[in-house]
Amino acid sequence: MKKQIIPIILVLSVSACENTTPKTDQSIPKSTVTTPPQIERNTKLTSYDPVERYSELFWVEQANPVSDALLALNLGDTKLWAYNTRMGPKIPGVDDNAVADTLRKHSLKFAPAMGDIVYSNNHLKLRLKFIEYAKQYNHEIINR
Repeated sequence: MKKQIIPIILVLSVSACENTTPKTDQSIPKSTVTTPPQIERNTKLTSYDPVERYSELFWVEQANPVSDALLALNLGDTKLWAYNTRMGPKIPGVDDNAVADTLRKHSLKFAPAMGDIVYSNNHLKLRLKFIEYAKQYNHEIINR
């Protein structure tokens, strides 16, 4: 019985390796094949610039969280800075256990360009700077 199984396995394994791609003379007729358009020599190709994705965070480089919070309070604005995560909104400076109580008293304003993707080292620096800014800003709003 074992002697009969071995040749069958060999035949199946060899036939499975057979090349099934068509030969060049059996391929698609040349009349249906189109060539890509030629690019003119003077055409400038543009590349993707990820700075566009996080440029809305540049403001945080010159922002002052204490003076911004005092100005907002003088205008009657008690919104807290937050950003979205996969687990829901994150409010810098607010303990995760206190989020429900905080949301009863304050509404949120969400930061731009704080999604799941980090586009560059500069974007990462801006994100970290925003989190520090938001911690101080939110602390001022909550404790005034």
